[in-house]
Amino acid sequence: MKFTFNLEKDEYVFGLTANDGLYAPFKEGFKRDLNVWHGGNQAASLLLTTKGRFIYSKLPLNVEFKSSSFDVESEENIELKKVGNSLKEAYQYVAKNIFRHTNKIVDLDMFRKPQYNTWIEMPYECTQEKVLKYAHEILDNGFPSGVLMIDDCWSKDYGVWEFDKEKFPDPKKLVDELHNLGFKVMLWNCPFVSLDSKEFRKLEPLGYFVKNQDDSTFITRWWNGYSAVFDLSNKDAFNYYKNVLVSLMEQYGIDGFKIDAGDPEYYRKDNKFANSNCLSEQAYYLSLLGEEFSLSELRVGFNNGISPVANRLRDKNHSWDIVTEPLACASRGRNPENPSDRTVGAPTEQRLEINESGCSNTLTSVQKDNYVLEPFIADDTQGFDGARYYNNYSPTLRSERSGLKVVEPKVIQLGNIVSTGN
Repeated sequence: MKFTFNLEKDEYVFGLTANDGLYAPFKEGFKRDLNVWHGGNQAASLLLTTKGRFIYSKLPLNVEFKSSSFDVESEENIELKKVGNSLKEAYQYVAKNIFRHTNKIVDLDMFRKPQYNTWIEMPYECTQEKVLKYAHEILDNGFPSGVLMIDDCWSKDYGVWEFDKEKFPDPKKLVDELHNLGFKVMLWNCPFVSLDSKEFRKLEPLGYFVKNQDDSTFITRWWNGYSAVFDLSNKDAFNYYKNVLVSLMEQYGIDGFKIDAGDPEYYRKDNKFANSNCLSEQAYYLSLLGEEFSLSELRVGFNNGISPVANRLRDKNHSWDIVTEPLACASRGRNPENPSDRTVGAPTEQRLEINESGCSNTLTSVQKDNYVLEPFIADDTQGFDGARYYNNYSPTLRSERSGLKVVEPKVIQLGNIVSTGN
């Protein structure tokens, strides 16, 4: 189904993905195809307007905005309705009449207490000793206990959701100690299954994975390599995955799960699913999996509305729009209360001033330190003494991050320039 939606005067449109909030209200030139990308976050085939109108489809929307209208397309029927005169009224109608409701709620500790994650502290290098040390340091530095998520690399392999006993020799003891410190414990997992794992060999004959058109197992490239992917629209595969997580709760006292991935870019449009019409719906089923646990956190979702899961915002890529090429700049003493003040004897503090025109405006009758400001994006969370920067500003697949260079962050000083002012 495809049609053109004509906007009324002073009517503005919001919706689609959490990440699209950067661009809302949508303007001429904005495009989004939910068949292929959800912005790395939650998405819905839903558009709301400030005139109380909404557009909704069960399958992904593909939209393109023009000056006073936008084209919208979906492989499913598209519902268009006016239910009020404001954005709020449109949202409230959809929340009540279209979103799926349950009698479950998210564990309130996700709101009442802070959440800590080992990924920030020790990315791929988590061990039982390091996790426990991290928890003690949180408390020793005056922070309260809360929800502690043990992120990637606690398990033997992707899809083999058993503790790696070399890294975690006594996981039950670890969880008990974290509980005694006041923490609830969550484990990271994802729907990918490593190709050389025992789980892959066991589950592939059962048809639990997403397939190619010829019914062979589909292999996807994701940020940690190549894997098969659970077809979560397959009821048996869904229940198997759920039961594996439940067994971790029963065996070790785990409280909940951080369930990652599910993004449409990790599938192909011609993939075959057991009970699904499109690849975007895998994010929908992943959110349903999260609903099985009161303590769950997901990065993706599709048309899940007010599902009882904690949705997190995606990792943000910095946008250093002003620093796209080297710029001339200088450090100057300025009055912090009034930088334009030139009164003799006024208090001053050094600050860096940038000239975006590409030349230096610092040739004056007083001495200044002049610099070139170089563009790069630093990532100092990976345990290096120096900083790391992303080549070409593209933090994409983590498996490609081995090409990142370790550098000392600095501004290049050109030297002191003194001019007569002529």
